[in-house]
Amino acid sequence: MSQTNARSTRRHSRLFGALCFFLAAAVFPSAGAQAEHLPRRMISAQQALHHGLRRAWVTWVQIDPSRDELAGATVDSPFVPPPDESASSDEEINAALNIKPAEKPGDQETAAPAEPVDQGYVFLLSRRSQLEAIDLQSGRSMWSQPVGNRDYPSAGPAVSRQVVPRFGDRLVAVVNGSTLYMFKRTTGELAWSEELPRAAGASPTIGDPWVYVPLVTGGVAAFALDFDPHDVRSATMLSSDGAVAVPPTANDHSIGWGTLKGYAYGFTLGSNELRFRFDAEQPILAPLAYWKGRFIVAAKKQYVYALDETSGRPRWRFTSDGLHVQAPFIAHNSVYLTILRGGIYQLSTDWGREQWSAPRIKQVLAASPTRLYTTDGLGHLIIINPENGTTISTLAAPGINWWYTNPLNDRILLGTRRGMLMCLHEPALETPVPTAMPAAASGKSDDAANRNNAAPAVGAAGEANAKPVADDEPPAEDDDPFGR
Repeated sequence: MSQTNARSTRRHSRLFGALCFFLAAAVFPSAGAQAEHLPRRMISAQQALHHGLRRAWVTWVQIDPSRDELAGATVDSPFVPPPDESASSDEEINAALNIKPAEKPGDQETAAPAEPVDQGYVFLLSRRSQLEAIDLQSGRSMWSQPVGNRDYPSAGPAVSRQVVPRFGDRLVAVVNGSTLYMFKRTTGELAWSEELPRAAGASPTIGDPWVYVPLVTGGVAAFALDFDPHDVRSATMLSSDGAVAVPPTANDHSIGWGTLKGYAYGFTLGSNELRFRFDAEQPILAPLAYWKGRFIVAAKKQYVYALDETSGRPRWRFTSDGLHVQAPFIAHNSVYLTILRGGIYQLSTDWGREQWSAPRIKQVLAASPTRLYTTDGLGHLIIINPENGTTISTLAAPGINWWYTNPLNDRILLGTRRGMLMCLHEPALETPVPTAMPAAASGKSDDAANRNNAAPAVGAAGEANAKPVADDEPPAEDDDPFGR
């Protein structure tokens, strides 16, 4: 009798174990099973190729899809030191940029295997504060790190462009609750953390050698990147009128942002001295863009300004036909402006003249030298000819509900909020192509260069509160370029 009960118990144990295994397989599918489901939910390789694209990789972000979703993201590029100006030959220039010469036919047999080339990372932050770094070229996860308290709101990430000497690495910034966390880019190791003076209003921005955190009560808190984590110190406060609800925009020598009271501010990077305050007369709900000595400011409604980064003097003003909630997108000497209800303008960077407009577009995703990648927010990847605004191709992607604007290079990043991510690019572009080459870091005003051609402005250059300029040719009130 006891042997019968033992056999029965073992049989029930095996059945229970098998049932648990199948339930676990159903609820927590393996990476292989997840990969099998990807083509049905996302863009297949064949579908991408039909539209002139290569599906470089597809991956799963390391979050719990039942309770978490993607929130913030940013793309960085590998650090390239500036070339030595004294270098005259191609060999010297390549050595300064760490570019290896092409292999000769006889060298292939003895050449050592090439090490993976850092083409940049994609940094992703989830709503439950999981930070992950993914290699942009291969889609391989480099590291994943929890940040602070999962129940606290998080904002970020942002990445420094230069190596911080004390830590021997570039740093990644994330805000969790009321604490700023800085991680090493290569390993994900925590470098330092610091309490904020007040709650953050938006994601941090890094303008080497400082990290800037916008505050919901107004102003921006600045922290030096290179400091001893054991030191006790306080933030440097940069004052501004009105809450800052968008990340600041930094370049090599200045940083700027807009406020909900309608003011745009510019400060000198490093010394954090006020350069200008400009009254846009409407709330600024989108981050500023930057191009060759000018901040591009999109006020909430209609007006877009190009401000000299030193004086705040308006170089041009453009009037659109809608609300602006996304940052102007700069690509290959053009400004792309989207409006909330759907529609896109292409403007010249020099004078803000409209080159063309197109309906439906709600977000710019990326740009290559010959194509502009956009979406209508309804599950369509719309490829546009940047020369004339005509649609080259439309790719239906109903399973996609997470679209990323990549202002850095041509890589198209999209996926689902629950953690599936894919990268597309044109087959001929094996390595990422920069969207906009960085401006020369002179820090000088372009007033002198454009004084003879500039639009008239109310208020002298450098005035603390410059007023908007007048339109040369204001459009008619019923003039709608999108045909509505």
